[in-house]
Amino acid sequence: MNFSWFIYRVLNKLQRTRSMGRTSYSQCGEDLIVRCVFDFMKIPSPTYLDIGAHHPQHLSNTFLFYQQGAHGVNIEPDPFCSVPNAEKP
Repeated sequence: MNFSWFIYRVLNKLQRTRSMGRTSYSQCGEDLIVRCVFDFMKIPSPTYLDIGAHHPQHLSNTFLFYQQGAHGVNIEPDPFCSVPNAEKP
């Protein structure tokens, strides 16, 4: 498969997805981009490992997949990122 053709198809599908008003939980829609790639590759429910996850839902690159039945692990080395209203020492 030609890589440029693959990118063209993914971006084309992403454009249609955004026009459908899909919800993104990541900062800049990265979860929608990856969802389009997985859809194109016919991977309905990926397994993920999110290192540097920040928060399970807020600005999450994996929460969309979790809602759609995928499973994985979120790892955040800074304990103050995932605790609401926590103050750093």
